[in-house]
Amino acid sequence: MTSRASAFDWTCNWTCNWTCNWTCNWTCNWTCNWTCNWTCNWTCNWTCNWTCNWTCNWTCNWTCNWTCNWTSDFN
Repeated sequence: MTSRASAFDWTCNWTCNWTCNWTCNWTCNWTCNWTCNWTCNWTCNWTCNWTCNWTCNWTCNWTCNWTCNWTSDFN
């Protein structure tokens, strides 16, 4: 069985050099019409009209240097 198990012995050497340049231009137009009726020993009647205009200009520069040395022994 040892000769059979040796077929499952592997060594994986990974070196990943990733460079990700993301530019995300998001425009979010939210209109939230909330009506909250709470009763907690006080009475609170809320009417929330929210209009939220988001403009998100994200620039994300990632540099990932991964080195992964795996040695697996299945016996």
